[in-house]
Formats: sequence, structure tokens, C-alpha cells
Amino acid sequence: MLWILAVVLLFVLLKKSTSKMLVTDFNFSKYKDLVKEAESGNDYTIENSIGALGAYQFMPRTLNSLKEMFNLPEWSPKENFLSMPSLQDLYFEKLVSSDMEALKNSGVENYLGVVVSGSKNPKYKNITTPANWYGFLGGSHISGAGNVKKFFLFGHNPDDGYTSLSDYVAYFSYKGVS
Repeated sequence: MLWILAVVLLFVLLKKSTSKMLVTDFNFSKYKDLVKEAESGNDYTIENSIGALGAYQFMPRTLNSLKEMFNLPEWSPKENFLSMPSLQDLYFEKLVSSDMEALKNSGVENYLGVVVSGSKNPKYKNITTPANWYGFLGGSHISGAGNVKKFFLFGHNPDDGYTSLSDYVAYFSYKGVS
């Protein structure tokens, strides 16, 4: 009798989870390509007007934090970093790993499927879509993992002057499944 209850419970859990994108459905290579395209047009050599560097548009303070946290190879001087795609990819992999862990620990998966819309950047304003792990990580990329949960809990929607957290949550959620 107990095994029947276990089978029914497993069926209910599986049925519930199929309507939402699970973290196991996340494809790192796809996400990496989406970030490079959105941030730099896939240009590893770019530096923007506020000092963000490379294909993933890292701020130097983020690079310094990642270097310390993961004991990564030296990234500076910036010319060195901009000429080394493999180093940029390594830093990005560590950032995503750290952000994914922080997002999982925050309980943000409770917001899978919540409809989000872009709000600031005209490029993303017309996007309305259910949130998923691509969106959570996209929001984390622009504003940090802690701000993603604050967005869903309180509507906290920071921006960098051009693009808001909700823009990236909507854009990456949409692109991640399309």
C-alpha cells in the first residue's frame, strides 16, 4: 500500500514540474551565447563607456571579486583580459556557477513561470514571458543574484542606466526557450 502512495506522489510531483522549466533543463552553452550577444555582440575586445570589459561586459570590481573567490589567474591589465577569450570564458563560467548557487539557495525557483515584462530599454520593453532559469541568471548578470529575489518579492528593479533587471529577466527567459 505504501508503494502505491509513493507512485502517486511521484506522479503528482512530476506532473507539477513539467509546466515549469527545471534547472536541469538549463543549457550553459546557450546561455553563454545569449549573454555574449546581448552584452557585446560577441566582441571579446570591447570596453564600454562605463568601463565594462569584454564579451560579457565585466566590471573590474566583479573581476576582482571572482579572482579572489575562485583563485583565478590575474585578469589585469585590461588589455590582457580583452585579448584572451579563454580567460573571459573562465571568469564567466565561475560567475554563472556562483550566481546559480546563490539563486538556488535563495528559493527563487518559487517564481518559475511568473510572468515578467521588460520595463526600461526599448529593445526589451515589448517582451512579456514566464520567468525561467535563463531569466534568473540574466537578471543576476546585470544586477546580482540577491536582487533577482528582491525583484520578485518587492518589485525592486535596479538598472544600469540603460537596462533594468526586469529587461534581462524577460529577455533571457524568452530567448532561453525560443
